[in-house]
Formats: sequence, structure tokens, C-alpha cells
Amino acid sequence: MKNKSLIIVAVLFVIILAAAVIVYPSLAEKASEETTSAEIGSGENTDISDTVQYQKYKDIKLFDNEGNEFMLSDFDGKPVILNFWASWCGYCVQEMPDFEEAFKKYGDEIQFLMVNTDDGIAKGENFIEDKGYSFPTCYDLEYRAAVTYGISGIPRTIAIDKDGNIKYNRSGMLTAEMLESVIDMIK
Repeated sequence: MKNKSLIIVAVLFVIILAAAVIVYPSLAEKASEETTSAEIGSGENTDISDTVQYQKYKDIKLFDNEGNEFMLSDFDGKPVILNFWASWCGYCVQEMPDFEEAFKKYGDEIQFLMVNTDDGIAKGENFIEDKGYSFPTCYDLEYRAAVTYGISGIPRTIAIDKDGNIKYNRSGMLTAEMLESVIDMIK
């Protein structure tokens, strides 16, 4: 009797697995058709075409380096680059010099918000100070911003144009060239 039950469970598992293998590609294709993408960048490793465009941003509460709260909507009318990071994230650390250079170049016309997700203010500020960065750092102390934007991996960069449209929303490290392309989308 045990062997018969085991065989039935195994057959059901194989059927479910086969169905998933058959159905998943069609669902993935349908999802990609529903997503508006923008082809930007050129050259190797600069494809950032999995970008959702023209979705309105969701307001989030963040905290400055003194623990004062502010809202993303405080920057309405100005393009915003949100970058979610943590000091223990190797890719986050690798892309930070490019964000620093972009901030120095575009900081007057674009609001950069480097959102620390995991270190806390003291540890995050020590890291920023030790590296000598000058871009605005803020903190998601309640993890609500990460939840609101579905952040499941970092680094994550979100670019919002002056009209509040999300022009870019993607996890993964950006190269300097890719970051320039993202900035061009919201200038």
C-alpha cells in the first residue's frame, strides 16, 4: 500500500512539474508583452531594457542622517534618482563612485537619494564618511519604502521624471554608462 501511494505522489509531482515547465514560458512572454520597455545604452552589458515606464511613483517616508522624516513627494517637480543600498552589499559599494560622480555632475538638476536599507544611521553615515561621498544619504528605518517598491534585492535604482513617472526601476549594479543612460531618461 505504501509503494502504491508513493508512486501516485511521484506521478502527481511529475505532472505538476511538467505543467509548470509548459505554462511558465507562456506566462513570462505575456508578462513581458504587458511591460513597456525602453532600449537604451549601447555596447556590451548596458542593456537596461527591462524598465517599466510611465507608472506613477508611490510616495514613501524616508529619514535623513539626523533621523528626521521626509517624504519622496517633497521633491515633486524635480527628477529623482533613488538608489537602495547597504554597506555589506558588494555591488552597491562598487557602483557608489559612479553615483558620486553623477551627483557632482547633475546634483543641481536631479535629486539623488541614496537609500540605505539595512545599516542604520550611525553605521551608514560612518561608511559614507569613510568613503568621502557627498551625495544625499537617507534611511528606510521602517522598511516601508522597500516594501512599497518591492525591493527584494539590492542595489536597486529607480528613476522618476519631474512629472512623477517612473522611467526606470531595476535591481542590479549599474555601470557609469548605464547610469548616464538612466539619467538621460529623466533630464
